[in-house]
Amino acid sequence: MFSSASFIYITRAGLNRDLGFSNHDRKENLRRAAEVAAMFLEVGFVVMLPMISPLRAARDEVRIRFDSTDLAEIYVRCSIDVCERLDPKGLYHIARNGGLLNFTGVDAIYEEPIKPELTLDTEHTSVELCTQELVEFITRKFEINSEGEEAL
Repeated sequence: MFSSASFIYITRAGLNRDLGFSNHDRKENLRRAAEVAAMFLEVGFVVMLPMISPLRAARDEVRIRFDSTDLAEIYVRCSIDVCERLDPKGLYHIARNGGLLNFTGVDAIYEEPIKPELTLDTEHTSVELCTQELVEFITRKFEINSEGEEAL
């Protein structure tokens, strides 16, 4: 079983290792990851695709790829200050000192979703409550029963 961290690592370190952080590369990173997610979806998996996708246009292009019953945009809201304070790798510090260009929230924009199907406010809500909200949303949206299987 893959965790979301594993998927991010697989896509950035493997499938998308030739991509940087320009708007074009971010868009291509998201497109490729969505194609992999679509393959898993086609064989019956419920797929969570955790991506930092700063541009609405790129997210909209991915949305076109999927049926509305198979996709939900979940916005994990957190201020840049909190993201920076909780950054385990020190990437914000590196970006602020010019060592990492096109870093979202530092020298690259982030366009908030207009109508996400779910917003998790991680700055004002506990991890436990956000997790509970996410599980309940996924269970309802994708009609998953208590055994973790999709209802027929």
